[in-house]
Amino acid sequence: PEVDEEEGEQPTGKAPQVLLVKPGHWTTTTQEMKSNYDDFVGSSSTTLVDSNNYPVTLAHTNFTFQSTRPVALAKGRAKRIEGELFIPEQSRGIKIRAELRNNQTGSLEPIPSQPLLKKMPSYQYFVVVLAKEISQYAFLKVTDAVRMPWEEEDDAASQAHYRVHLADATKRLPLPSNPLTWTSVAHVVWDEVDPTRLTSEQQSALLDWIHWGGRLIINGPDSFESLRGSFLEQYLPVKSTGQRTLAADDLSGWSEYWSQRDRGKKSASPAADKALVWSGTCAAGGC
Repeated sequence: PEVDEEEGEQPTGKAPQVLLVKPGHWTTTTQEMKSNYDDFVGSSSTTLVDSNNYPVTLAHTNFTFQSTRPVALAKGRAKRIEGELFIPEQSRGIKIRAELRNNQTGSLEPIPSQPLLKKMPSYQYFVVVLAKEISQYAFLKVTDAVRMPWEEEDDAASQAHYRVHLADATKRLPLPSNPLTWTSVAHVVWDEVDPTRLTSEQQSALLDWIHWGGRLIINGPDSFESLRGSFLEQYLPVKSTGQRTLAADDLSGWSEYWSQRDRGKKSASPAADKALVWSGTCAAGGC
């Protein structure tokens, strides 16, 4: 998906759009198109270019790389065109040049938008969060699992291990339709998302990604129930048997185990008189 390097959205104002890419991987490109005067049948192409807008050659060769796909537009109807672009591990390309060719006239028109490329380090991957209430997952961006704390907060040391992309599940789901472009995604967090909102191509690509090692994390009390009868049901490791309220006494066993320390003071256990109440989802076999 086309994302801003920090917030996962298209920047506002006149600042150029930034496309986070992972060298050595395929990347999805998307463009909103509409034909104003007539039906259009042609193709769109994307090419990596340097600072002078010249196509860059692949390392140790005289060849350039261009990705092309067919485009068919009905007059006056906007359409989202999705394509794929390969980013070589060694490349001087800093932005993308896109062009549109008309099959009937043969004319070639440049597309004004030229996103800048920000290359991710080899150890960095995406974590995509699909949630009904996306604000509840903002904390992921500052967890130690995503960004390890360092004594010296310079650019090299403080690079995050994951890029967390928070996607509002009430809007269009930014999931690629081609499994080739899923290789830069490490985890997908799923919280009360309607599975029927995914296209058949997105569903197939997601399943391929899971089979090849992708990790789908399902959270939320109603998520398991919403996935019954969906394309994901047969891959779920547990089944929900309802909700249960947990008081402090119910957590004493967990607290006793996880509060143990090799060194230092033992963590305090939750006190029953604090009226601690949590809601949880039970799985088949117990809570």
